[in-house]
Amino acid sequence: MKKIKIVIYILVLLTGVVFAGLHAFVSIKGRDLLTSKLHSVFQSEVSIGRVTTSFPLRLIVKDLEVKNWFKIKKVLSGTGIIDVLGGNFILSDLKLEGVEFDIEKRKRSEQTQPSVDLETVAGNVAQVQESFFLPQHIVLKRLTISDGTFTYIDYTKSDTPIKITVKDLNMRIDNFQWPLIAPEVTSFQINGKVPWENIKEEGKVDLKGWINFYKKDMNAAIKIKDIDGIAIYPYYSNWIDIDKARVEKARLDFNSNITGLNNNVTASCHLEMTQLTFKPKEEQEKEPRLERITNVVIGLLKAMNQGKVVLDFNFKTKMDNPEFGLGIIQQALKDKLYQARKGHDSPAMQIIKLPGKLIGGTISTAADLTKSVINGTVGVGKELRKAMESSFSRESNSTASVAVNVTSFNTTEMVNQTK
Repeated sequence: MKKIKIVIYILVLLTGVVFAGLHAFVSIKGRDLLTSKLHSVFQSEVSIGRVTTSFPLRLIVKDLEVKNWFKIKKVLSGTGIIDVLGGNFILSDLKLEGVEFDIEKRKRSEQTQPSVDLETVAGNVAQVQESFFLPQHIVLKRLTISDGTFTYIDYTKSDTPIKITVKDLNMRIDNFQWPLIAPEVTSFQINGKVPWENIKEEGKVDLKGWINFYKKDMNAAIKIKDIDGIAIYPYYSNWIDIDKARVEKARLDFNSNITGLNNNVTASCHLEMTQLTFKPKEEQEKEPRLERITNVVIGLLKAMNQGKVVLDFNFKTKMDNPEFGLGIIQQALKDKLYQARKGHDSPAMQIIKLPGKLIGGTISTAADLTKSVINGTVGVGKELRKAMESSFSRESNSTASVAVNVTSFNTTEMVNQTK
């Protein structure tokens, strides 16, 4: 019995010595070693403030920066276990605090060649794994990002770059593996806030769901609240002129339910305009014709949706090659106008066909419209009707942009007719 106790004491002592040695090694050499390995992966300048450990085997890294890639204020790595039978390296958790990273989009003529691309980075990671004698398959049980900042800068749409920042970014990903060798389900939850220059309210982003990268199945829900329509104006400037329409503020909400099976993804989307404000007019200044048309069309959309300006649409894409563009929204607007034109006796069409009756109060949905809409309807109802009918008389492959411009209050055809 005494021999067993002695053996146990010796094992405990040796374990303590090993742990102490590891902690001492990391404290002395950890910073230089990690800097070297990260440089090998990203082929970029690396700076690290401090590398320490805590019991039993938690690694703590502070003030980490990989130039042109990312910054992290604090990294806390949980215990790693090597599964000999499964050939896996299992990391219990990884916490990243104060992450900062950005993505830039430039025109081809302005693009600079990066020192290393993502494919090369993946190959470099594999080499680092081998240098630490770790299995090639990594399983991360939980990744947590808190208080992060993501910035997207687009230089391709206008002379002034479009800059969208997501602050207070929080993310949680459970059960992530790399490379993909088994049909594991990865769950995720992401939320953040988007500050705008033109509206007081901050945008809110919320995304949650699960994805099976191996089978290419997924289910997710995304909600984006209080989108500044003026900030993203360059993306739709070719079919809307907000200056001529005298639009000062536009606020939108967007949500979508996304499902995927065998790489085929379907998204059911809902886009709603929650605020539209025009620039103030000078005293005795007449309401511009294009602004009146804007009011009438907004009234038309409200009459079709119980007082709300909404678009409901679906689109399909591929998980391994996702595509989404404003053409989808353009088509949704075209379909909306077609729906209004098809229903000749609908309240929405009565607004255009019979503006006088609208003023008379014979249309029940008139209560949903503002006074400016009612006043503007008499003056532009016939013109708007002509513009709509002429736009829908064209071939289907050309109606999308025309119909959208009618709804967007800026088509050249409508302007000419209203002069």
